Amino acid sequence: MRASHIYRLLERHGWRQLMPRPYHPAGDKQAQETFKKLSHAGANRSSRPG
Repeated sequence: MRASHIYRLLERHGWRQLMPRPYHPAGDKQAQETFKKLSHAGANRSSRPG
């Protein structure tokens, strides 16, 4: 069975490919940028003592 048959069958039964949203509707862009900057700054430090 070819892939096109499968896709037509899924479409006929109301199935659709779920894809993630590119961003969260309630997300705070400024807070995300701040988090990125702070998380990268601390990534170089070792968490092991001594």
